[in-house]
Amino acid sequence: TPVLHGLKRNGRNKIWMMSNFPEMFEGNSDVEAVIPVNPKFLSILRRLGTEIIQPAYSSINMEERRQIPPDKHVIIKMCESVGITGRVALKPYIGPLSESPLPHDTRKTIAIQSSGVAAFFHNTTKDWYPERFQEVVTQLSEEFRLVQVGSDRDPILEGALDYRGKTSIRQTAAIIKQADLFVGYAGFLMHIARSVNCRSVIVYGGRELPEQTGYLCNINLYTPLDCSPCWLFKDCEIGKICMDRITVEMVVTSARKMLEHDNEPLEFETVNL
Repeated sequence: TPVLHGLKRNGRNKIWMMSNFPEMFEGNSDVEAVIPVNPKFLSILRRLGTEIIQPAYSSINMEERRQIPPDKHVIIKMCESVGITGRVALKPYIGPLSESPLPHDTRKTIAIQSSGVAAFFHNTTKDWYPERFQEVVTQLSEEFRLVQVGSDRDPILEGALDYRGKTSIRQTAAIIKQADLFVGYAGFLMHIARSVNCRSVIVYGGRELPEQTGYLCNINLYTPLDCSPCWLFKDCEIGKICMDRITVEMVVTSARKMLEHDNEPLEFETVNL
């Protein structure tokens, strides 16, 4: 969506998006139409002379089973890869959402995700530990309302309202928008949270740098090691020490700190391309 926004701002009109998740672009004024991913259709469009833009931020080293770490934030890399110029805000966008399915509650609300198991490419090096997420819920649930979002394949967190697999992408976004905080890992819902202006506590560990994929307004719990950022897909040879060093207390303390600023505008970084 930052690429679509940048292209439109640069005067590019009649932009179509090829995606199997059209609901992500509902109400987005930067794109005129969304069509399914279809390589044959793509080939036909090329033969007709249609300009095809494919943003990229990294390549893959299959021998080492990892992505090549980008030297800049992924939004910058994607915008640069398609020739966008001018000021670019490092944040994603989403169109207007319907109301959240959450019932009214006077307590502050924390949306939380326990794993990335349902991701299209599940990078296990991104995952923290379900038992630690459970302890976070246990410590915070007496004071705050906890709502679990994500896939029904994610480990359940006792003490949180269970919305796993029960909502569409846009309904999940609406839940996070209604929440005062999101707690999770560096993945899809982190980007959704930023698009709806919800602060987050993100367990990064050491796979990737917050400066490469994260947002200025969040607390990003990162572990600097000699091997960080590795960008490995899985099979860490040292047992994910970077994740081990992120404690429950660090997450709980960070959550409480962020909830003190839940009504303040979110900071964001801009760059001039």
